Amino acid sequence: MSSNTEKIRREILEILYANVSESLFDTSSVDRDRLYRGLSYPKREIDKNINNLEARRLIKFHYSLFADDWSSASLTDEGIEYYESIEIVDNEYSPASNVAHQTFNVQGNFIGSASQTQRGDILNINNITSAFDQAKKIVENEEEFDDYDKKKTIEKLEALEEEAKAEKPDESRVQILWGWIQKYAPSGVVAVLAKIAAEVIIRSMLPV
Repeated sequence: MSSNTEKIRREILEILYANVSESLFDTSSVDRDRLYRGLSYPKREIDKNINNLEARRLIKFHYSLFADDWSSASLTDEGIEYYESIEIVDNEYSPASNVAHQTFNVQGNFIGSASQTQRGDILNINNITSAFDQAKKIVENEEEFDDYDKKKTIEKLEALEEEAKAEKPDESRVQILWGWIQKYAPSGVVAVLAKIAAEVIIRSMLPV
């Protein structure tokens, strides 16, 4: 994904997120004309990227009566989680520059830019397995979690571990999973997985 494409999609999500009402079950849609006026890009570029977000089920189109094309758009629940997870990553891992341009090894030492780092060097399978095993033990020992909470959290951890070990992680899925884990998992889990999660996000942005 080019940096310009990423920027356009981010701005689309930002505009829609600003109109989300306090209740997640009643999102405010943004009029199509208003959305286009808020984006300083050619209409064709906006159409291409907003259609991509809709295909990924991050946004929903709304249609007026008898209209063939959409008249407004809003974020889906997944879109809200995705945008919020992007904001969390930016705030925690990018105090001076974008996380996509800085790469750290699992121990947290800076090892260069994403473009300078080979994908195979970013994450070590043994480190991934060890970190997720540790995270699962933290969940299993969490006294405030009942069996359902533990099962649900471990399912999310296993899904993120699968993405971490994939040759090309799914950026949207990684962001949503990590956002959920940061919000609901024990703080010890977040501490154990923080650097690995940042690196997985980096790898999901790299070209194949």
